[in-house]
Amino acid sequence: MNKNIMLSNFTKAFLYSFSIAIYSSYAIANSSPNVEIIKAKTDVKLSWDKEFQLPFTKALIKVFKNKNWQELASNTRYPIKLSHPIDPIQDNNDFIKRFDLIFDQETIAEIAHSDPIHDWSLVGSQGIMFKNGQIWISKSGDLIAVNRNSQNLNDAIAKLREQNIAQLVFNYQYPLVTAQVHEFNNKQYRLSLWINGSSPSEKPDYILTNGRRDKYADYVFFNNGYKISLVANDPNPDIESHISIEDNEYNTHFSDGIISE
Repeated sequence: MNKNIMLSNFTKAFLYSFSIAIYSSYAIANSSPNVEIIKAKTDVKLSWDKEFQLPFTKALIKVFKNKNWQELASNTRYPIKLSHPIDPIQDNNDFIKRFDLIFDQETIAEIAHSDPIHDWSLVGSQGIMFKNGQIWISKSGDLIAVNRNSQNLNDAIAKLREQNIAQLVFNYQYPLVTAQVHEFNNKQYRLSLWINGSSPSEKPDYILTNGRRDKYADYVFFNNGYKISLVANDPNPDIESHISIEDNEYNTHFSDGIISE
């Protein structure tokens, strides 16, 4: 065979193979995602509040995933209030003892699988809340509030109410006096009084248990010759809730926060 013909055929084959290789490389390059575009999409800068909360929310989520309740108890600010009439959680031991009242399995799973950025929000100086405020942690990562009742807690509340636990029916607060009336299931009334600015979180200064309903007042109590009248909802729209203390001669010794000598 002529050498020129053989060279020509070889050259054609080489050029054809080279062209196929170039075309394949071009097609692959254009069918693959752009690395720079991907990086630009994933490298999103967080707002300052999300950057601030991220270490704390990630740490709490990790605690719930690992179910490390001792660590959670150690990073809780007490007391943790529970729905009335259940007593607040007072310390680490109380937290562990009554853990099932605070969190149920549904809440645990929801927090454990929550998004540390999108499911949590920094709310100024109040702290960081989960979703619509069901759980709150401080700006230093401590658990400070649980506003979502577990089923166990709801069951405990219902059980106590069935056992004749008193319900708050009157709550009068004034700088000099606070008065609360609790009603029991048997229609018995108890009056608790805090005077001279004492707080209802403290032991009452006076407790009276001989209360009754009255046509002139919502609740009336008697003690050592004094009549204590409490009006919660007067039919006259111009009369607001108030408390008054009178003696047997109808002299007023207290009315709407003013004490008479």
